[in-house]
Formats: sequence, C-alpha cells, structure tokens
Amino acid sequence: MTVVSSGEILRAALYLRVSTARQAAQDVSIPDQHRQGEAWCATHGYELVETFVDAGVSATSDRRPEFQRLIEAASKRPAPFDIILVHSFSRFSRDHFELEFHIRKLARNGVKLISITQEVGDDPMQVMMRRVMTLFDEYQSRENGKHTLRAMKENARQGFWNGSLPPIGYRIVEAERRSAKVKKALAIDPMHADTVRLIYRLALSGDGTTGPMGVKAIVEYLNYRRICTRDGGRWGIGQTHKILTRTTYVGRHQFNMHGKGKTRKSDDEVITVAVPPLC
Repeated sequence: MTVVSSGEILRAALYLRVSTARQAAQDVSIPDQHRQGEAWCATHGYELVETFVDAGVSATSDRRPEFQRLIEAASKRPAPFDIILVHSFSRFSRDHFELEFHIRKLARNGVKLISITQEVGDDPMQVMMRRVMTLFDEYQSRENGKHTLRAMKENARQGFWNGSLPPIGYRIVEAERRSAKVKKALAIDPMHADTVRLIYRLALSGDGTTGPMGVKAIVEYLNYRRICTRDGGRWGIGQTHKILTRTTYVGRHQFNMHGKGKTRKSDDEVITVAVPPLC
C-alpha cells in the first residue's frame, strides 16, 4: 500500500453510475465498473474506503442521490478520501460546466477526480484535453437524447406505451414482439381500477349522502376508510387531483407533454395515444 510522507494511506472513493438497463448489460455495468475500480486502486496503491452507486440515473444533472452524498462527504474537512475514482468522466457528469464546477470545488478541499479510462494530468494542455472530452460527452448525450425521444414519439404514434410505471389503475402488458424488442401497452389493472372509478364517482356525484365532492373531501373519504394508494400509503391532494385531471382515464393518454423543468410543450409536440378508458 502506498503511503504519503505523513504516514497516511492514500484513500479512494469509487463512484459508479449507469443510466439505462441496456448500458448496465454492457461493459460499463455497475459490477464491471466496480471491478475496474478495485483493480486500479490495487495497482496504484490506494485503499478503497467507500463506494457510491447511482443506478438508472442520467448524468445530465447533478441531482442524483448518491452523487449528492458523495459531494457532501468530499466537502467535509478533513475529507474522508483523497481521490474520487470513476470509470470515465461521463460517469461523473455529462454537463461540461457542472463537471468543471465540481472539479474545482473538490480541489479546494484537496480531493482529486480521476478517470480510469481517461488519464489526464494537471498541466494546461492536459486540462484542455479533459475539457474537450467532456464537451464531446455532453454533445453526444444531447444527440442521443434527441434520437431516443424521436424513437419514443414514433412508438407512441403506433399506440405503444413508453415508460415503466403506469398510471394507477393500469398495468403494462406485452402488445407484440418485433424480433428481440417487446412492444408494450396499457391494460386495466383490476386490483386498483375500482379505486380510480370511486374517485371519479365521488367527484361527479358524491357518496350518496352528499353532492359532488372536492379533492380535499375525496382525500379525507379515502383515508378515513383506509382505501390505500397503490404502494399502500395514504392519499394526498396532489395525487388525487392528478387522477381527476389526467386524460388517460378517459382513454386519451398524452405523451411528451412536458420538457425539462416541467415546462408545457406546444400542442404539435404532444402525441395522444388511445388506451382502455377507466371512467
């Protein structure tokens, strides 16, 4: 184990990230990144003291749970590790400005960011090379995002489901197979469909003793009778309001409604997909 002049062992924190299941199955999977990190530490004389993992999270933003925990730990004085080790700079961030911001912030606390596959030094030429690489990573990420959205929009136009978690009251089923690709669609989930129908009935005509009920009254009605949400929790005003205003429940699911920051997209970018109506 390499020891610095003060007698302290050099310490490393390992940050691992994948953004998609497809990526996780390829050579940048979490286990593979971990193996490469351990091997690098053993070769270079570092003790691996902590590992941070963000699985299925994009690096276009630093709003990642484990990433934030990593930065918080690295900001402590004294820092609990000397370097942060990543498979490549794109695992740490795909935003050039955010990457440079965090590199400088870490450096002020004596922590260095090191890439296993993109070794660069600290001289001006090497720093410029790193910035060029990260700018290209950011450009590539944005281009990939455009291609992915284009494919998802076409998938929606054909009536298929994009995404993982369906709205409450629906489940995902296999619609058809195209070679190795499975096309998915929404089907009514009998386990939770009646809860959604009840919410609409309460909003339209009440419970038989009252007139039409507002969102707050519906929430109180459901929680008082221990009618739980899909994950077994209590109902809230926001989620109940979302059900009552979502066109999916009347058979018209709208895909690509919002961009980054939840901004509403123009109507010509929104695609309406026919789904089984619940109400």
